[in-house]
Order: sequence, then C-alpha cells, then structure tokens
Amino acid sequence: MQLRSRVTTCFLGSVVIILMFTSFLKFVDVFRSTTYAQMPDPVAQYIFDTSQFRLRYTLALAALVELGTLMLLCIPGKPDSKLKLVMLLAFTFLAYRLSFWLSGSKTTCPCLGFLGDWLNLPNVIVSAVGRALLAYMLLGSMGLFALFKMERFGICPDQELVGSALQS
Repeated sequence: MQLRSRVTTCFLGSVVIILMFTSFLKFVDVFRSTTYAQMPDPVAQYIFDTSQFRLRYTLALAALVELGTLMLLCIPGKPDSKLKLVMLLAFTFLAYRLSFWLSGSKTTCPCLGFLGDWLNLPNVIVSAVGRALLAYMLLGSMGLFALFKMERFGICPDQELVGSALQS
C-alpha cells in the first residue's frame, strides 16, 4: 500500500472517530433541558431575521449531517470522493462558524455540544478545540485531495523519495 493511501486511510478513520464523538455530544445536548439549547440560533437570526429557530434545531441538524457523513465514510468507495465529502462538511462548518462570529453573538459556538459542561472546561478552551478539529478536517482533506490530483496529473513527488524522507 502506498504511503499516501495509508495516510489517507488513517486520516479518514480519524475523521470518523471525530464525527462519532461530535455527533454524540450534539445529540445529547439536543435532549438535555438546558436554557442554552432553547436560545435562538444567532446565525438564523442574522441571516434570516428570525428568532424562531432554536440552537436545539441547529444541533440536531448538524448531528444528523455528521452521522450521514460518517455513514458515507464507512461504506466502501473511492478515497478522493470521501475526501471531497469531508471538505464539503468542513467548509459548511466553517461557513456556520464565520456566520456565528459575524452575527455578533456573545455565546460560544455550540459545535461541541455539552463538552464544556461535561469536563468543566472554560468556553475558550472548548471553542479552541472546535476550531482545531475544524482546521484538521479542512486542511487534511484539502491537502490529501491535492495529492490525489497531483498524482493523477503526474506531478506528484516520487513515492519512494517521500517515504524514505519520512522514515529517516
């Protein structure tokens, strides 16, 4: 198995684990009776000018999208298609985070559900973890997808050369 294929398999496996964890956190938060989940979603307020859409609905929708992506990543298929799927999900989450920030909301992004409450972590740390996971998924999928395309067009560096450089 080529080095790129092994790295891609490990990356996609790690994304599956991340999505299992984050969707679980979101689903638990959807069914918990917290005032936070009952608050209006600031992104829906900002974009659609409505306060009827609650964070609970956003969390449920995001968890369902994550579970759907997770299932698609687990079925056999071409790795480059799976990387495109991870890229699409990561860009969607990035758009939500940017909209959340632009809305001027004073609350933290609900991306990781009740993780802060569960581990008694400050919101700053939970938010940083969410941004790090998003960056990992986005940059990892983009980088590996670029390698797939470079290999297809014959401009990828020699596999033996890259492999020997990484082993030393």
